[in-house]
Amino acid sequence: MGGGEEQQTVQQQSVPAYIQNQHTANLNTANTVTDQAYQPYTGPRIADWTPDQVAARDMLRRQVTGPQLGMGHGAAENVAAYNPQQITAAQIGRGDIRDVTAGKFTDANLSAYMSPYTGAVIDTTNAELGRQNDILQNQTNARAAAAGAFGGSRQAILNAENNRNFMDTVARSTAQLNNQNFAQAQSAIGLDQNRALQAAGMNQQMDWNTASQNASLRQQADLANQSAGLQGMQLRLGASDRLRESAQAVNSRALTNAAALSGIGGQQQAMNQANLDLAYQDFQRQRDYALQQLQQRNAFLNPGMSMGGTSTTTAPGPGFLQTGLGTIAGIGGTYSMLTGRPLFGATGLLGSLGGGAGTVTAPIIDSTANIGTMIA
Repeated sequence: MGGGEEQQTVQQQSVPAYIQNQHTANLNTANTVTDQAYQPYTGPRIADWTPDQVAARDMLRRQVTGPQLGMGHGAAENVAAYNPQQITAAQIGRGDIRDVTAGKFTDANLSAYMSPYTGAVIDTTNAELGRQNDILQNQTNARAAAAGAFGGSRQAILNAENNRNFMDTVARSTAQLNNQNFAQAQSAIGLDQNRALQAAGMNQQMDWNTASQNASLRQQADLANQSAGLQGMQLRLGASDRLRESAQAVNSRALTNAAALSGIGGQQQAMNQANLDLAYQDFQRQRDYALQQLQQRNAFLNPGMSMGGTSTTTAPGPGFLQTGLGTIAGIGGTYSMLTGRPLFGATGLLGSLGGGAGTVTAPIIDSTANIGTMIA
C-alpha cells in the first residue's frame, strides 16, 4: 500500500465541433437580439369609456344638477315663508253717511205754496158783499123816501154806516181768505219739510245700512281671501310634497337605470380591456419571440459544459489502494456513461458501500477520441 513515484497527470477538456458551432450561433443570435432598438407599443393600453357608461354618467350628472328635487324644496320654502293676509275690522267712513238737517220755514218759497185761486175767491166774495151792500142801500133809501126823509141827513148817515159796515166786512173777508191761504201754505211747507226730513232720515239710515253691509261684506271677503290663501298654501305644500316624492321616485329610477347602464358599460369596457390586454400580450410575445428561442436553444446545451482547455498536475505516485480505487472509478464511470446509471449509490448496480466511499461522477467524453478515452 506504499506510495510510488511522482506521477504527472495531464487533463484535457475539449468540446465537440457541433456544440462549439451551436454556441457560436447562439452568441451571434444573442448579439443580434441585444442590438435591436427598443420597440414601443403604439396600440391603446386602457379601454375608453363605452357609450353606455357615458350615458350613465350624463344621467347621474343630470340627476345631481337637475332642478327636480330643488323644485319641491323651493315650493316648500315658499309655503314656509307665506305670510297670511292681515285682517282688520272694516271701517265705515263718515262720508258714507249723509247729513240730515231740518228745513226752516223761512228757507221755503212761500209763493210756491200759496193758492193761485185766492185772488179770485176774494174778488168774488167782495163782489157779493158789494151787491149785498147795494141792496141794503136801496132798502135804506126806500125807507127814507117812504118816511119823506129821502136825501136828508138821516138817510146820508144810514148810507154812510152801511158803506162802513160793507168796507169792514170786505176787509175782514179779505183778511180771513188771505190768512187761510197763508195757513194752508204754511201747513203745506211743514208737511213737505217733515216729509223731506223723514226721507233724509230714511236715506241716512239706508246709507248706514248700506255702509254696514258693505263693511261686513268687505270683512267677509277679507276673511274668505285669507282662508283661500291658507288653503292655497296647504295645496301648494301638498303639491310640493308630491313633487318632491315624484322627483325622488324619478331620481331613484334614474339611479337604477344609470347603475344598469353603468354595469352594461362596465362589462363592455372589461371586454374591450381584455382585448387590449390580449393585443399587448401578443405584441410582447412577438417582440420576445427571438429571445425566447435563444433561451430555449441555450437550455438544450449543457450549461456546465466547459469550452475546453488543458491542465497539468504533478502528484505522488499512487499506491496499490489508490490504483485499485482509480480502476474501480474508471469502471464506474464507463458504466454510468453507457447506462446512464451510477455504479454505486442507492440506485447503483452495486448499491451503497456505506460511510466514507464518496460519490463517483461520470466523466466528460471527448466525441473526437476513442470510446475508452475519458476526460476526468
